[in-house]
Amino acid sequence: MSLSSYILRRFLSNPREALRIRKAGDELRAYAVWRIYTQLEMEGILQSLQTQAWWSFKDQVLAKLLCDALVEEGLAAWEGDRIKLKRSPEKPAITTIEAADMLPVIDRAAEALPRALLLGEKPSRDKTQALTAKLLDNFAVKLEFEAAIEEAGLGKLDQNSTIADIHPRVGTSTLTLLEQTKARVVVIEPYRDN
Repeated sequence: MSLSSYILRRFLSNPREALRIRKAGDELRAYAVWRIYTQLEMEGILQSLQTQAWWSFKDQVLAKLLCDALVEEGLAAWEGDRIKLKRSPEKPAITTIEAADMLPVIDRAAEALPRALLLGEKPSRDKTQALTAKLLDNFAVKLEFEAAIEEAGLGKLDQNSTIADIHPRVGTSTLTLLEQTKARVVVIEPYRDN
């Protein structure tokens, strides 16, 4: 069974849930595009991407990815090694809890873009740890864990069984195991910071 067949089965059993999850994904994508665009515009980087080749930025990989994303979204077009802006995105309405919960992660990532592009600086681990935890705890990751539990048959184990959850990081897998199984869950986390 693949994750896609699990999601398909789950959604076919509850079409309203399928539409809600789809809507959350669409809202997140639209917000990420709008937020990144506005951050780059505010910092003057959109103008630079139109006058400088993508490879002239300190973080060339990030510059190329951003240009590709703007082109893919129909906001820009390639002109050699530079882009030409075509239009700006509108700020999307956020109506789902899942999308609203992820906005701080997108905001912080967008705020880090200028320094990364221009100076090659990345945020330190201690500044990104809480945001990474939130990202790992999002609804898509939870769906992956639910699919793995179903595929492995862990939901059929009784209360006398024990499951070892090794390196669960922020605990999303542990919480999903506790919700989806009757077994006892033993957590083995080698990293104290987690």
